[in-house]
Amino acid sequence: MSIDQHDRFQEDIGAYLLSALEPAEQAAFEGHLAACPECRAELEELRLAADALPRSVEPFAAPQSLKRSLMETVREDAKPARRPLLERLFGGIRPQLVLAGAAALLIVAVLVGTQLGGGEGRKVVTAAVDRSRVPDATATLTLDKGAGQLRVTGMPHPRAGQVYEIWLKRGDQVQPGPLFNTDRSGNGTGAIPDDLGGVDAVLVTREKTGGAMKPSEAPIISARIS
Repeated sequence: MSIDQHDRFQEDIGAYLLSALEPAEQAAFEGHLAACPECRAELEELRLAADALPRSVEPFAAPQSLKRSLMETVREDAKPARRPLLERLFGGIRPQLVLAGAAALLIVAVLVGTQLGGGEGRKVVTAAVDRSRVPDATATLTLDKGAGQLRVTGMPHPRAGQVYEIWLKRGDQVQPGPLFNTDRSGNGTGAIPDDLGGVDAVLVTREKTGGAMKPSEAPIISARIS
């Protein structure tokens, strides 16, 4: 893939996070994402920013006029002959300000999509990944009001007959948790119910379809909570 093609897909990251790409463009972007660690890493950084934003602003429900205006701009930017999303919304920006601009865009996206809460007790944990087995993977654990959500990117789809299983570690005890899978781009999410009291870490292993009662391998992902 040429540098121009890579840059073209890199420009789509913001629109992809806002679900503003056309179906064909989204499919092409996800195909590129599966083979591009650089874009996956940038996408995860912006997702982390999006997860953290609700804790940084006061509760506010944006008017419908703001939502319409933003989405018109985003959809216009998703057309083939477009400038980068951040340049259209924020004017000419230096490369070192791209991430800050993305964060500002995501603040607007969060405001127009939902009414924000105070975010007390909510935090995002970056998980450790075993690079020898899943070299391109990243994982984050979002904790909120005793529940959790594990989000992974760049994870290979499990082999036939396998599934990813979440484990909850309390002291020396490891208890089985939810099962999850990944899509063709290596993205997946596992929702953890309101039972994280006393949990020291959230782990992930590859198990047979249907799950197991105890891990069959060392964790490929580990997110320490305390």
